[in-house]
Amino acid sequence: MNHSGSFFGFLLLFVVHFVPLSAHAQCLTYLTSGTSDGYIPDNGLDCFHDSASVSGFAEGVTWGDLPAEQQVLGVEIEHSFMGDLNIFFTCPNGSTVAVHETLLGVPGTNPGLDLGLPDVTSDPGVGWSYFWSDASSEGTFAEASTSVNPPISLPAGTYSPNEALSGLNGCPMNGTWEITICDTWSSDDGNLFSWQVADWVEPVWSCEIEYEFEDPSTDCSEDGFIHLTPDSAFATTSHFVELNLNGVVLGSDSVDGPVLFDGLSEGNYLVSVYSVDSVLLYDATFVLLGEFAPYASNADEICAIEYDAATDRNRVIWTKWDDTNIASYEIQRESTLTSEFEPIGTVHADSLSEFIDLDFDPAISSARYNLVALDSCEVSIDNWSDHRTIHLQAGVGVNGEVNLYWNAYEGLSYPNFEVHRSTDGINYFQIGTVANSTFTFTDLTPPPGNKWYQIRIALDAPCEPTRSFVTSFIGSNISDLSASAIESEHILPAIDLVVTPQSNGLVVSWERMMQDGGLEVFDLSGRVVDALPVHSASGQVTMKSAPGFLIVRLRESESLRTKFKHVFVPH
Repeated sequence: MNHSGSFFGFLLLFVVHFVPLSAHAQCLTYLTSGTSDGYIPDNGLDCFHDSASVSGFAEGVTWGDLPAEQQVLGVEIEHSFMGDLNIFFTCPNGSTVAVHETLLGVPGTNPGLDLGLPDVTSDPGVGWSYFWSDASSEGTFAEASTSVNPPISLPAGTYSPNEALSGLNGCPMNGTWEITICDTWSSDDGNLFSWQVADWVEPVWSCEIEYEFEDPSTDCSEDGFIHLTPDSAFATTSHFVELNLNGVVLGSDSVDGPVLFDGLSEGNYLVSVYSVDSVLLYDATFVLLGEFAPYASNADEICAIEYDAATDRNRVIWTKWDDTNIASYEIQRESTLTSEFEPIGTVHADSLSEFIDLDFDPAISSARYNLVALDSCEVSIDNWSDHRTIHLQAGVGVNGEVNLYWNAYEGLSYPNFEVHRSTDGINYFQIGTVANSTFTFTDLTPPPGNKWYQIRIALDAPCEPTRSFVTSFIGSNISDLSASAIESEHILPAIDLVVTPQSNGLVVSWERMMQDGGLEVFDLSGRVVDALPVHSASGQVTMKSAPGFLIVRLRESESLRTKFKHVFVPH
């Protein structure tokens, strides 16, 4: 029996995501396979496990009821050194058979043979199909290995199992089947791509599924359909097919020819086939989901995140080239967990393409934002790269110089940073330029009196969204060193902060804290190296450090009293 290429038509539980092009698939077969692009652990301790639910056989059918030629188990796999593997199948009643067991220490075998074509430089390699049947004349993997010399692969084909598959007689076909693969020795690894229970490949139904959006920006589209066509065996008998969405029956029809369910919106649909006496023969699940690649929605990503001086908050800006397929934009900000974003607001597609984050103070830290385009069903149809703002910190040195520290802007490329200063809080003048890999600047001769500072990135192509004005640069928060700001900081005695690099880390001591707060160590990219809470007016701790320039910040929780120290840790 030739099993070549037979793995991919066996799914009984069929879940599909569709782009707005016609899509077709074979569905509703009696057979099943698990599809798991799974790495097989290579530590001798953890085993690979996968399961698949079978629900397509008539009630009460067992493994022993199948014809002998259909009692077949199989895998599509690649693995270097097959001799360190144990492969087991478990049926719904818990019975287990070992189709292949380790050859380590077994005399007269070649355990060093590969399965499939492993890739020694990257996983996965190329999987080959291996089957087990009691009717095979090829012998077990161990027996077949004696005629093959390493380091080549064991040929794909059908082999005898280590334990007879008749041990599964009495196992119900419907239910959860499992596969377990254990790698008993280190240094060799591989991947399982799919696996198969039984070999009954005749399709019971063919189906056509299509989902297209006409205008998702105005209403939830109802352009999906499921078209089922029975084969000749089912067309001559009486059956019923039923369509269900979220527990609600949408329609049913007798099976005397093709069945069409159309006018469907997005959702998870259950198609069930019953006999005339209402016995469920099998069912399948389909997901109709309209998805748009970025080129399909043709809407630009975030253009810039600027500091809005009027509100002292961050403003997210994007350019709308074509929002035909977009109903609204969802703005997200990174939470306290890295790479986890939370929605903070939405903007209708017809509104100005800008959003001011009123709930976040850019004077505290930088923030990372993401933009998601939604259709009218609130389904994401675009999700672009995130942007991170510049957070500027400033402090006055012992000789009156002003030391500036900031982090990199993330989300676009730029050649340098511009340092700007103002003496009236309105008009800013560039006083310096540094490379995009430099995140510090010292104003050695600042003018007396009020001073404000900002770090800027010039935009080669200005943001021109549908909004109230055009932006030509990205700016950090404003660092206020005006007399009023400094005076407010000196209402309370200044915090005293001392940082000393030592072999075991940074020794940090402080005095005159009035409230609980926190200590943070930053590298020059703005990444937090270490952070500790502070609950005492004075104290000393040792914090983590790394070679290079670091910034230590001591901040009270309920006030703006902050102290910075810049320190260099040698290699």
